Amino acid sequence: VLTLIKLVTSLITGSAALLADCYHSLSDILVSVTLLSGLFIRVGVEKGRLPVSEKKAHQLEAILAIIMASLILYVPVEIIQEINTQEEEDLQHLWVGILGILLCIAIAWLMSRLKTWVGKETDSLALVADGYHSQLDVFSSIAVLLSLIGTMVGIYLDEIVAVIIAVMVSVAGLELLVSGFRSLMTGSEFKQIS
Repeated sequence: VLTLIKLVTSLITGSAALLADCYHSLSDILVSVTLLSGLFIRVGVEKGRLPVSEKKAHQLEAILAIIMASLILYVPVEIIQEINTQEEEDLQHLWVGILGILLCIAIAWLMSRLKTWVGKETDSLALVADGYHSQLDVFSSIAVLLSLIGTMVGIYLDEIVAVIIAVMVSVAGLELLVSGFRSLMTGSEFKQIS
């Protein structure tokens, strides 16, 4: 939902920062899909539903992480290309972007609170960590909001915020890539570094 809202509002406004935040949310989805797939593989092996060894399951999980990391690392390239084609005058309908990003901030904040609460209730460190990651998403969306408001008052920050988000996405992609290669080389269980 967040990705869709950010995509639609970025298309309406022409904001590179909004589009970068959309790509950031998309990269979060790819990381979550990777981790969820790894969980399914692990459970399938443990319960005997998958006819592969535990080592092969770890390798499969690591390869999946490397593929997803490669996709994520392409996202900053797209962001930079978008920045190169954008002009300050291209931004329009900023109020739509502001309303959309306010909605995204509210949703991300509620998600972070829910994940953190459920993680603490279930003693799941991974879920608590994901809750903190969702709080970081709130901050990146706040940066986009400030960029849009700045543009309304004559302070153009759209490209700067987009570059900052591109760096954040790059770090997430590199973390996933290193984790995948480390797991593949050692044959151990996939554990994402952060």
